Amino acid sequence: TQSYFGFNGERVCSLFKLLLENNPYDFGLDYKQLADMTHGYVSADIRLIVNDVSRNALRLHSKITMDM
Repeated sequence: TQSYFGFNGERVCSLFKLLLENNPYDFGLDYKQLADMTHGYVSADIRLIVNDVSRNALRLHSKITMDM
């Protein structure tokens, strides 16, 4: 569903891709699933999630995966 104020899965997928592009992530990330899991979240929420997961991956000397 495309809406200015509503959920737009393609835009959320693009946001995840943009926020993750400079982080070590696993190539198996399912951006559609990430978008579905964060339905109702605003971009600041998604940025916080990506930042937290990035810090955890760095601390664990790991890549970002769907399990994180």
